[in-house]
Amino acid sequence: MAQADSMHSRFNIPVRTTPELGNGMNNMNLPGAFQSSPPDIHLDSDYYSSPGQQQHDAPSTNVSDEHPTQHTNAESNGDVPIQESTPTPNGTGVEILGREVKKVIAAANKLRDLGIEKFDLKLPKICVVGDQSTGKSSLIEGISAIKVPRGEDTCTRCPLELILQESAFPWTCKLTVVRKYRYAGGAVNLDVSRLGPWFIIDVPELFHFAKITDKSLLPFWLRRAQLAILNPQEDPEKFRGRNTPQDVAQVPFSPNFIRLEISGPGTPNLSFYDLPGVIVQDKQFYVPQLIERLVSEYVSAPNCLVLYTLPMNNDVANSNAGAIVKKLQATNRTLGVITKPDTLVPSNVTQWKRILDGVAFPLGFGYFVVKNEPDESIQHQVARQREARFFERNPMFSQDLAMFNDRFGTSKLQDFLSRNLTIQITEQLPSIRSKIDDRAKLIEEELLSLPKPPPDNMVFLVQAKAYEFGRYLTTQMEAGSSKDDFFNVWRAKAEETRNALVQSFPDVQMSFKSASTAFAPRTPSKKNRTSVLLQAQLKQEDIAVISDDDEPTSSQEPASPAQAASPKQPSGSTVREKTVKEELAQKNRDAAKIFSLSDIKARIAAATRGFPGAFDPKVIEQMYGESTMHWQHVFSELTDFTKVVVENLVNQAHGSAFREFNNTSLFDKVEGIMQSSVLDALKRHQDTLDSLLTLELGRPLTINDADFVTRKETLDKEIVERRRQAWVQKRLREILNERGKLSLEDKKVAETDTDLRISSNPYKLEISAMASTRAYYECVAKRFSDICHTLTVKRLFAELCHDVPEAICSKLELTKDGANDRLRHMAEISPEVAHKRTQCAKDLDALKNAKAYLEDLLTHGTTNEEQRGGVPSPGTVMPDKMEE
Repeated sequence: MAQADSMHSRFNIPVRTTPELGNGMNNMNLPGAFQSSPPDIHLDSDYYSSPGQQQHDAPSTNVSDEHPTQHTNAESNGDVPIQESTPTPNGTGVEILGREVKKVIAAANKLRDLGIEKFDLKLPKICVVGDQSTGKSSLIEGISAIKVPRGEDTCTRCPLELILQESAFPWTCKLTVVRKYRYAGGAVNLDVSRLGPWFIIDVPELFHFAKITDKSLLPFWLRRAQLAILNPQEDPEKFRGRNTPQDVAQVPFSPNFIRLEISGPGTPNLSFYDLPGVIVQDKQFYVPQLIERLVSEYVSAPNCLVLYTLPMNNDVANSNAGAIVKKLQATNRTLGVITKPDTLVPSNVTQWKRILDGVAFPLGFGYFVVKNEPDESIQHQVARQREARFFERNPMFSQDLAMFNDRFGTSKLQDFLSRNLTIQITEQLPSIRSKIDDRAKLIEEELLSLPKPPPDNMVFLVQAKAYEFGRYLTTQMEAGSSKDDFFNVWRAKAEETRNALVQSFPDVQMSFKSASTAFAPRTPSKKNRTSVLLQAQLKQEDIAVISDDDEPTSSQEPASPAQAASPKQPSGSTVREKTVKEELAQKNRDAAKIFSLSDIKARIAAATRGFPGAFDPKVIEQMYGESTMHWQHVFSELTDFTKVVVENLVNQAHGSAFREFNNTSLFDKVEGIMQSSVLDALKRHQDTLDSLLTLELGRPLTINDADFVTRKETLDKEIVERRRQAWVQKRLREILNERGKLSLEDKKVAETDTDLRISSNPYKLEISAMASTRAYYECVAKRFSDICHTLTVKRLFAELCHDVPEAICSKLELTKDGANDRLRHMAEISPEVAHKRTQCAKDLDALKNAKAYLEDLLTHGTTNEEQRGGVPSPGTVMPDKMEE
C-alpha cells in the first residue's frame, strides 16, 4: 500500500472521500474487487497479431464515392441526419482531471496494448449493463462523445467494446468485427451449450471492418458492422459494399462483438463494454436467457466495474439487470447510473433520495444521475450544457435532492469513472510489475524447455548432413575389422551363397544297398586282424557298385545323395556333432541333382541319330538345366538378405546423420527420399542380376576352353575310378559272403577281377556327358557368384553411397529460392511447437516491454516517449498509416 500511496503522490491523484456517498461507498479498495479475473470473453490484446484474424482495408469514407455525403447515407437508410459534434473543450468532461490523471488511464490502455491481460494480469474495466430501453445508448454517447444508432434493433443485439484514448492526431475510429464464437445453427439446447447455438472457438477471428475519420459516419458503419455480426455464416466483407442488405439477419442475437478504437484530441481515456439490454421475452425463446448468461460472464469478472443503468420511471426492485448484479455478488463493485430524470414525479422523490443516500438498494460506488439528450442532432457540448441547466432549474434536484448535486451530470460521472479507474490502476501497478517478473520467468523456463529453433543456414546444414550420410554408408560398406561390420556380414552371406551353388554340383549315382545277410564278425586273432578291418569297412559302407546293365543287384532303392556322400557310423560308435559349416555343406549336397548312368544312356540314345560313339550337345544342355533348377531359390535368399541389410544400414545412416531433426517433417521427408532412392537402386540391381541369371541358366557358353577341358578330363578319371572302386567293393562282398572272412590276397583278387571286367568301359559316353555337365556347372557357379559379388559391391554399394546423398539434395530443392525458409519450417518439431516457441517469444517480448514501460512510469512518473516531448517512439504507427 505504501507503493500505491507513492503512486498517488507521484501522479498528484487525491484519494477523495465523499461523505455523502454513505454506506461505505467511499471505500475504494474493496475486498475481492479488481484483484484478479477469470478468463472473460472479450479481446483487448492481439489486435494486430491474432493468428485467426482476417485483414481487409477499410474504405476511407471521407473520399469514398460510395458514401459521398453523410446526409445521402442517412436518408438512404431512413435515418435522421446527424450533425458532426466537436471535441469537448478544455475545462469540461475528463479534461478537468488534469494531465496526470489521464496519464495513468492512458498507461492502463498502453499496458492493454502491450497484451498483459492475456497473462491473467487484468486491469480494471467498465461494463455498462441494464435492462432494455433504460438509456444505455444515450449514456454511451454522453461518456464517449460519439453518436450511436438508436431505436429498435440497433446496437442492442450484440456487445459493443469501446477503447477510447486521447491522441494528438486527428479523430479516428477503427471498427473491428470480433468473432469469438461459432454459430452451429440447428435446434437450440441451452442445457448442452451455455450460450445456445454459439460455441467458443480456439482462435478468435478479427475482421477489420472500417476506419473512419468523420464522426457523422459512425452510426452508418455501426449498422453495417452489426449486420456482419448477426450474419455469422456470411463473409463480413459482404456488408461493406454498396449493395449491402439492410434487413437480413440470420440470428436475432450474437455474443460476438464490435470493437471501436477511438482516438483523437479531447477523447477521454476509458475502456468499457456496452452489453445488450437484459430482456425477459423475445421472438426466439432462448435469446433472453442467452443475453442473461452473456451479461453474467462479463459481470462475474472481479476486475469489472459494473456501470448499472436504471431509469427513474421504472421500479428498481423489478430490474432484471440489477438482479443479475446482486446474484453474482457484484454490488460492491457496481456504480448505479440513474437515467431519464425528467420522468421523476414529486411523489417518488423520497424513494430516490433513499436510493441515492445508499439506504435502499445500496451499491458499492453509489449512484449518479444523468440526463441524456433525446434530440440526436444536438451537439455533445450543447447537450452537456442543457443537462447542467436541467439539474440547476428543476426544483426536485436543485432543492429536494441538492445534497447529491456532485453526482448529477455526465461530466461528473466521467470524472468519477476516470478517478476510480486511476486509483485502482495506480494501486495495481506495483503488483502488476511483480507479476510480470514472475510470469516472464515462467515463460523463459518454458521457452528453454522447448526444442531449439532450426538454424538460419539450413541449406548448408542439410547439404553437410546429406554427405555425412554418404560417408557413413561408405565406411560401413568397405571391409571392416569386425565380423559384425556391415561388409563382413554381407560378405559371409555371399560366400554362403557361393558355396550353396558350388557344392550342389550334379553327380552320378553308383551306390546300391547289398542284399546279402549282415555279417556278424568274430573275435579276431592277431594274425587275421587285417581281415577283420576289411570286413568292418565293408559293413560300414554301402557297396558303391554298378552292374554292366546299370541295374541294382538287389531290390532295395538307391541311396540318397546325402547317404552316398556320407558313410554310416559303425554301430555303438560315438557320433560327432556336425559343425554349422558341415550342416550347410550337407544341405547343399541334398539340393544337388543326381543322375544314373542308365538315365544318361537313355538321354544320349534319344538325342543322337546316326553317329555311334558320339552324342548331341543338347544332352549336356538338358542335364545342366536340370542341375541348376535350384539356383533361383538360392539366389533369391541372397538378394532378399541384401535388401534387408542395406535398408537397415541406410536407416542407421539416416538416424545418425539427421538425428537432430528427429520428429520433424524434414526428418520424415529425408527418410522418404532415402527409401525411394534405395528401393530404386535395389530394383535396378535386382533386374541386372535377374537378367544375368537368365543368361547363365540358358544355353551353355564359355570361352574358358582350357580350364573347362582340364576339369572335364579330371572328372572323367574320377568317375571311372569311382566306378572301379564300386566293383571292387562288390567283389569283396561276394568273397566275404562265400567264406565268412577276408584277407589281403582277397583284395588283390577283387581288384584284378574288376580291372578285367570293366576294361572295356561300356559307359564311356555317359561318363563323358556327366563330366562335361559338372565341369560346366562348376565353371558357371563360380563365374556367376563372382559377378554377383562384383556388381553388388562395386556398383550397388557405390551407387548408394553417392546417389542417395545427391537425391536428398536434389529432391529437397536446395538451390531454389526460399529453400532456407522452407527447410527451417520443415525442421520444426511440429507446427504446434513452432507456434508455441513463437508465441512464448512474443509473450516474453510483450512482458519485457510492459515492464520497461512500468519501470519508467513508476520511477520517473513519465515514459521515454513523454520525455521526448510527445514525439512518438520509433516504430509508432500514425493513425493514417496503420495496417488495416
